[in-house]
Amino acid sequence: MTKQEVSTDDASATKRSRSITGEVVNTSCDKTARVIVYWQSKHLTGKGVPRKTAYLIHDEKNELKIGNIVSAREVRPYSKNKRFCLDTIISK
Repeated sequence: MTKQEVSTDDASATKRSRSITGEVVNTSCDKTARVIVYWQSKHLTGKGVPRKTAYLIHDEKNELKIGNIVSAREVRPYSKNKRFCLDTIISK
């Protein structure tokens, strides 16, 4: 039996990273910001129930302020709870 080398294309091997958009609510830690993402789930009655999820994102330059609307992308873990990196600041 011989081993065959399997070549993978870089474009096909890369996984699409998840992206979030939310509002900065806390910047007290160094190079870290807490972002709230608002979304809706459906109740059994069919009505939308407002929900929110908080994420910690990595801000390398400490440029975020409370109230900014930002977009972040999923990357390798920076720490126990930090899984997203700042992508763009949508509004200041």
